[in-house]
Amino acid sequence: MPIVDLSRQAQARAFYDSPQWRTLRARHLKRNPNCCHCGKRSRWMTVDHKQPRRRAPALALEPSNLQTLCRECHDSTKRHTEWNDRHPMGGGVGPDGFPLSARHPWNTGGQR
Repeated sequence: MPIVDLSRQAQARAFYDSPQWRTLRARHLKRNPNCCHCGKRSRWMTVDHKQPRRRAPALALEPSNLQTLCRECHDSTKRHTEWNDRHPMGGGVGPDGFPLSARHPWNTGGQR
């Protein structure tokens, strides 16, 4: 069973339930109703932070940091990208076969 940081979940819930976020989200969807990746428009659109809130909290309510994604694009493309950002092997390997991520143990003083 994964360890879950409940305080982080509670903070996220408080942010997404806030009147500031709800107003900004509604305004964004009115101006940008279609998915910026595939052009689709549906009932289930996500207003996504281009720079994730955990990495750029100062941009959480910045309209220029938002993009509209359909559920499919968010769940596939965006989640894959964010997973790669967090995972030590994210970013793949270079032509020499060594990992590109600065967080990979080989690039943080570990042995090759």
